Amino acid sequence: MEFILETNASSKEVRLVIVAVMSILRRLVKEDVLYDVEIALSEACTNVVTHAYKGDIGSRDKKIRIQLEIDKKKGIWLEVIDWGKQFIPPQNLPDHDAESGRGIYIIRKVMDKFCYKRVEEKNHILMYKKMEAE
Repeated sequence: MEFILETNASSKEVRLVIVAVMSILRRLVKEDVLYDVEIALSEACTNVVTHAYKGDIGSRDKKIRIQLEIDKKKGIWLEVIDWGKQFIPPQNLPDHDAESGRGIYIIRKVMDKFCYKRVEEKNHILMYKKMEAE
């Protein structure tokens, strides 16, 4: 099964898309997997809303796209795409007094795979979680 959801990169609208994704998954996966996916998706989307379009005053729409692919025997692939500024994902947990920088670290801890790439002026955050059907 594949789903593509796209919305404006605002906290309110992104939260609605996350709720929609979680509603789809709720009937298919165990609660602990669901919890990890929600944390990772929320962190990735929050990063887009907070950082990707920061200072962007161009006429371009500030969009975010979430692509969800579910294979009941293998797992869940999530891809979060935006057209904002490129970034370099941190490899380690930031200093204890840092105000930000923990989102990618958290995603790496709760998901089985994480990958970032920049393709054709778009940021792609890819995440994978093994899944056991209920």
